Amino acid sequence: MKVQLSNEGAVAILGVTGEIDMHSFEVLKAGISKLFRSGKNRIVLNLEDATEISGEALRELAILDVFARELSGKIVLSATSPELKESVRLFSKPPVIPIVSTVAQALEVFTRLSDAANADPETLGAWMKRAETAEAALLAAQDALAQHNPKALAELRADAETLRTKITVLESQVEALTLETRRPVSDEGFLEKIAALEDSVKRLGAGASPA
Repeated sequence: MKVQLSNEGAVAILGVTGEIDMHSFEVLKAGISKLFRSGKNRIVLNLEDATEISGEALRELAILDVFARELSGKIVLSATSPELKESVRLFSKPPVIPIVSTVAQALEVFTRLSDAANADPETLGAWMKRAETAEAALLAAQDALAQHNPKALAELRADAETLRTKITVLESQVEALTLETRRPVSDEGFLEKIAALEDSVKRLGAGASPA
């Protein structure tokens, strides 16, 4: 395993090549700890060619992410391997650490984290309304797809069900923020969901148009 450090503004990017086992993870852990000591607490781990990461390494990463959060930071993974992304997402619900496809998307997570840190309950409510609007668009597209593309309809229904679950989670987050504390909302699924779902609406909505 090789590690290369670069920076994008206040975000440190660790490019990791090679598979990550517990032996090589100790090297990575030392590098992350060094970043913490130097005041870098927003970190992207770009797993350039890894196809798997052990459960032990994921647990250690989750602990490091807790430290980063205590320093008002965050650790975000980026990886192109579908198998790796799926293994991270299935390791726990919700995922112990967010994982996206590109470094650019990981940097966007930090942008949205900053937005959420300054958001009030009214703003969060507006974001939730956008999610509900996206759900309504998905449901409307179902009717059109039913007559044109049964396979796409099944995929759309699965997307809609996932969205309903995420809206439920978001409602709980807004309620907790309103009634308990003004702490920043930093759940990775919430931060990524709006853009991803709106993209899904556009893509699937286009597929609903009659040929």
